Order: sequence, then structure tokens, then C-alpha cells
Amino acid sequence: MGKINVILLKDVKGRGKEREIVSVPDGYARNYLLPQHLAVIADAAAMQELKDKKESDARKQKEEMRAAEEMKKAIDGQSVDIYAKGGAGGKLFGSITSQNVADALNGKFGISIDKRKIKNSSLEDTKIVDSFGTYLYEIKLHKDIMANVRVNVKEEKQG
Repeated sequence: MGKINVILLKDVKGRGKEREIVSVPDGYARNYLLPQHLAVIADAAAMQELKDKKESDARKQKEEMRAAEEMKKAIDGQSVDIYAKGGAGGKLFGSITSQNVADALNGKFGISIDKRKIKNSSLEDTKIVDSFGTYLYEIKLHKDIMANVRVNVKEEKQG
């Protein structure tokens, strides 16, 4: 019983992460990892496929980074208006959500941003926009790229 090199297809607790090449006992590989489709034997073809996937991932990552930089140039420092119904004292009926901000950005700039990537950096304590005014939002475009956008909450004109 010897060791065998395998390429992990998924994270395996105590062994390694996805796409790592690890040396495991022959029986463990043949009786558990391979039948469960958690790994493949690290032969020449599998090694070439792994190399190709890593290169493809690097190209994709570079393209996503470039697209995020372009998006940042388009929206960083810009402002969008959101119109809402309000009552006395400048309070809104309801509140402005990150989905409202995402919709406003899409409407003005034609870009689609996940609402979970939008954070209000003006309000630390409440996080809820429930009155008219201008608020600063931080948009996470990529893991290392952020943009700041001003959101002007204005009263919807009754007509």
C-alpha cells in the first residue's frame, strides 16, 4: 500500500482545498475520494486540465477586475436621485432600501449591481434611510474595488 497523487475536485476536510494536488494513501483514494467524485488521479491529462482551468480562471479574474474598474470610472463620485412619498417633518412613508439604490443605478447608468454589495456609509447606527436628504453609499464592485455614490432622496411630486 503506497501513496497516490490526486487532484481534489472539492474541498476535503483535513486533506486540502479544491484544485490542490495532494498525496493520499492508495486505499483512501480508490475507496473514498474517487467513488465520491471528490478527486481524480493526477495523471498527465488531469494535470493539463488543471493547468488550463487555472489559466482560464486567471483570465476571467483579470476581465472581471477590468470591468469593475470601468464601472468605477462611470459611477464613482456620481449621484442618483430617488423619489419617494413622504409626510410631515421630512419623513418618508417607508424607507429607501439597497434594492432602491440598485434600481436607481441601473436606471441612470445601465449597470446591474447586487443589492448585497451596496452599503450605506452615511448612517452607522440605524442603517435605514427614512427621511429626505443626501446619503453616501459604498458600492462593492469587486473584492478590491469600491465606488462611492451620493443618493439624493427627494419628495415625489403629487400630481
